[in-house]
Amino acid sequence: MATVSIVIPLHNKASYVAETIASVTSQSFHDWEMIVVENGSTDGGPAIVEAIEDDRVRLVRSTRTGPGTARNVGIRQAKGKWIQFLDADDLLDHDHLDKMLAAAEQHRAADIIVGDWVEFDAHDATIRERKSPPFCGEAGDGLINSSIAFAPWAIHAAIIKRAALTDEFHWPEELDQLLGEDITFWFRLCTEYKCAYGKTASALYRYHTEDCRTRNDEIRHWYRGVDAAIQTNLEFLHARGTQPSVGQCETLMRNYSELHLQARRQSVAQVADASLDQAMYWMSRFWMNRPQSTTWPLQLRRVLGLRLFLGLHHMLSSFRGPGTFSSA
Repeated sequence: MATVSIVIPLHNKASYVAETIASVTSQSFHDWEMIVVENGSTDGGPAIVEAIEDDRVRLVRSTRTGPGTARNVGIRQAKGKWIQFLDADDLLDHDHLDKMLAAAEQHRAADIIVGDWVEFDAHDATIRERKSPPFCGEAGDGLINSSIAFAPWAIHAAIIKRAALTDEFHWPEELDQLLGEDITFWFRLCTEYKCAYGKTASALYRYHTEDCRTRNDEIRHWYRGVDAAIQTNLEFLHARGTQPSVGQCETLMRNYSELHLQARRQSVAQVADASLDQAMYWMSRFWMNRPQSTTWPLQLRRVLGLRLFLGLHHMLSSFRGPGTFSSA
């Protein structure tokens, strides 16, 4: 039985999948199995996988399409102690598995081991940026609060104990046709299981690829997906008899505020209005809980009102050029 099961959903990634698999077959750690789950490709990707001469690599065909569905097929076939998800256009450094398993040995009580990741441009690999998971390894509820609305890390920056991925914690297949399905997947896991930070940076995330699903510059699709993921997370809390915490209300207010600003920059009035309504609702929920102390930007939102606060932010950013909404 392999130590690590690597699950790769494959859908129209013929241009990248050979390189992705090569980044695994060249690993310094050898005790792994790879399950590539073909789901509806119309290019030559499946044939590329079938041509690879490595007994550890096998192609499985799913009768249904969707990334979450494909990953769940892989989970059910996996035999390893740890699960490593990897998209068919991303890469792992040659010592990634060794580093992650070394971190797991140091944090034996953890069910999730996560490290940093490096994002690079598919058209210019010299353009790179190292990213770190928020709050991971820190005391308090920062990670749980943040992950209700944001995917906390790149999918392949973490390994997960196979035993933790029961049916309740599988990928949400009902969100497969939307963007941001990983928000719900990671939120459930972070709520239930212990996470440890491995302090590595061996997962490589390639952006600007062909047929890329993650396009938050298309605000209509992005809002629809993120909002559906958040509503699913709220249903998860409700089913457990809990309400969003003060910190989660703040995260939701900030998230919908950013979606509002993105929609205004793209002149999509319907999304701007809907996200503003949500942001104002979650700000009212935040203050309803009467937090003991708050930062001055939160106090300013309350004094001005969120509509005016965001209107001023949009006006100022139009002079400076578009930027990311401050989380201060």
